[in-house]
Amino acid sequence: MPNQYTQIILLCEDLQQAVFARTFLIEYYGIHYRRIRIDFSSAGKGAAEQFVREHLPAEVAKYRNRKDIRIALVVITDADTLEPLERRTTLTQKFKEQGIDTPQASERIAIFIPKRNIETWIYFLLGKAVDEDKDYPHLQERESDCNKAVRKLAQNCRKNFQLDPNAPPSLKEACEELKRIPRFDD
Repeated sequence: MPNQYTQIILLCEDLQQAVFARTFLIEYYGIHYRRIRIDFSSAGKGAAEQFVREHLPAEVAKYRNRKDIRIALVVITDADTLEPLERRTTLTQKFKEQGIDTPQASERIAIFIPKRNIETWIYFLLGKAVDEDKDYPHLQERESDCNKAVRKLAQNCRKNFQLDPNAPPSLKEACEELKRIPRFDD
C-alpha cells in the first residue's frame, strides 16, 4: 500500500462521469475501488454543473486539511455550451466568492472539463469521429459500457500520455491535467 493513494475523492456531475472516472482511476493508479469516494449530483436536484461548482470549494478545503496523507481530489464537470476555459473561470469565481485560494500547481487536485460532455470523450474512445460542439447522447444500455475503452485510455496514459492526433482537444487537455496527480511509482 505505500505506493498507492490512501484515498481519491471524486467530485463529478453524474453517474456516467463517476463510472468513467472510477474505471480510469482504478486502472491508472491501481487504487482499490473502496478508496475512491464519489460525490455526484442526484437526478432532479438542480443543475449538475452547479452541484460541482457549489461543492468544489468545500472539497478543496477538506483536501487541504488532509493533504499530509496520500490523498487526491479529482473533479469532472462538463463545459456544456461553454469553452473549457470559460467553465474553469466559473469555478475560479466560486473560489473568489468564498475567499478560498484556487488550487495550486503543487496540490494533487485535477479538474477535467470535457467539451460539451463526457459522452464526447466516450464516443471518441469507442472509435467514433466526434465534434466537441455536438451533444452526444448517453450510452444506450449501461454507463459501464465505456469501461473497456476507458481502461485502454488509462493503460496508454501509464505508458506515454500519447493520444490519437484526432483526439478531442479537451481530452488532450485532460491528459496534461492528469499530471497534477502523479503516480507514486513514477
